[in-house]
Amino acid sequence: MADGGEGSVAATCAGRFGSEKIMVTGPTGRPVTAEVAVRGRTVLIEAAAICGLGVLPGGRKAPLTATSRGIGQALQYALADEADTIVLALGGVATTDGGAGLLQSLGATLAGEDGTPIGLGGAGLAALRTVHLAEARAALAGVDLVLATDVDNPLLGTAGAAAVYGPQKGATASEVRELDDALAGFVRRLEAAGVAEAAGLADVPGAGAAGGLGYAGMLLGGRVRSWPTTSSPRSVPTNCWPGATSSSPARATRESLQIRKTWSGEREARLDAFRWLDRYNTCGASAVVGPLDRLMFRDRMKPRAAECVNDFQVDAEDGSVLEEVLAWRIVR
Repeated sequence: MADGGEGSVAATCAGRFGSEKIMVTGPTGRPVTAEVAVRGRTVLIEAAAICGLGVLPGGRKAPLTATSRGIGQALQYALADEADTIVLALGGVATTDGGAGLLQSLGATLAGEDGTPIGLGGAGLAALRTVHLAEARAALAGVDLVLATDVDNPLLGTAGAAAVYGPQKGATASEVRELDDALAGFVRRLEAAGVAEAAGLADVPGAGAAGGLGYAGMLLGGRVRSWPTTSSPRSVPTNCWPGATSSSPARATRESLQIRKTWSGEREARLDAFRWLDRYNTCGASAVVGPLDRLMFRDRMKPRAAECVNDFQVDAEDGSVLEEVLAWRIVR
């Protein structure tokens, strides 16, 4: 799914997923058209296509008021389509609202002192006084929500959503502090509303992904999938997975394949490979989908999609049905 940011839908649709266009609210409140990847009852939503920096009108950044409302609307689309698995690819967004807009779109109450809904963006959180998540949580009950990200930032603090990513979204130093304070206030209001896990979830790696969308997703029962980084100038060792050696293949299982390998070559090319999202294992710009429970990685990762695909041998002994998506993306 690329790196969880731009291109996630395109990478997925290179396989046996189809794409559908939806109209949702963009980061500044204007409507935008975005594509989602669909196969059966599985839907992949790319946050960057809905509230990303690339869809800001005129490229004008709005660090305090950019909203994630359109993400919630995309989730509503997936639910209306009877999706039972939703992959939310996080990254490249213009927002730092802790997913407040997403939650509101799904029916959550986020209100100010006078009982009216709070305003857009992270700045709107500063006025938050009342929170009720019951309706939003009920909307996703029974849905497997996978939060795909390649970052492990918490929600708050010097390593959090505002401090690390706010500046690239146009936030000044004082605005970064304002956003972080607003997010911290959001957590406190959730605790006061009886959401006992609110503070703990804020510290979970990935909670700060996509301006706090990771945090909102976890509040709704989603599971973050993020990966450490192994770097090498030109090659990827075969023995970096649990149980693998230079002479034996590594098995891609739910437990072992939580690896991200990034290396640089000429022209600062970066290859992001092998993301494991329970049912999704991404390795390239072309995709292979099979109803198989396991894949075997033989030999080594090679910097061309066709060779990458050929390096995989199917271990068909298990025979159980589990959709695996292999995709590859080269980012320059």
